[in-house]
Amino acid sequence: MNIFRSVAIASAVVVGMAGAASAAVITHDFDDANNGQHSYQKDGYTYTPMNFNSASSCYTAVVVGPGNGNCFLETTNGTPTDLTEDTGAAFDLLSFYFNFQGTAPNTLDLFADGVKTTTIALGTSYSGAGDFKIYKEDDFTTAFTGALKKQKGYFVLFNNDLFDGIKKFTWEAAENKQIRVDCVSIGTGGSNITASELGACAPTTPPNVVPLPAGAILMLTALGGLGFARKRKA
Repeated sequence: MNIFRSVAIASAVVVGMAGAASAAVITHDFDDANNGQHSYQKDGYTYTPMNFNSASSCYTAVVVGPGNGNCFLETTNGTPTDLTEDTGAAFDLLSFYFNFQGTAPNTLDLFADGVKTTTIALGTSYSGAGDFKIYKEDDFTTAFTGALKKQKGYFVLFNNDLFDGIKKFTWEAAENKQIRVDCVSIGTGGSNITASELGACAPTTPPNVVPLPAGAILMLTALGGLGFARKRKA
């Protein structure tokens, strides 16, 4: 077998394997947004309408530049915020950070493709055994089961493919209430996320990209397999 043909086949094998391993998680921390900005577009996704603010109630473990970083303030004083993929493709909503600003009754309704699916309420305790688990922003070791408090940060991580394969996700706060939202994690192609990754709040591997070490290993494995097959044939 010609060596160039061998390399071409090996490359094809790597590309095929890379495609299977290219499921990506994109996390938006909004730190490149501006106060008062009313829409946000990045990585092929758009959030609109929204109101960005820089505040201590945004998630602040990762700070870019001065201040506390940005997050958006969800409120029904205006229109609820929608998240969509720019080409209309489906995506998976994996997790996000939230912080209740108003007093009870304060709720955050979550909609998938226009249908209300889940409500998270201030003062309510969640077992972590249903469609989602909640973690305190400073503890990703154990799901939080206490009552949700005002001005405390939490991450919600969705179980059971609750928001997989949707084309629009909507956050809607209770009437005249406010909730800050940050660190939205979106998956594609069967991606997933674990509690240990929640606090990163920064982009991970871009879509359809395999890290160089992994790609090199795949290439060497493919070449080795072709060499073995050629030797066996001889």
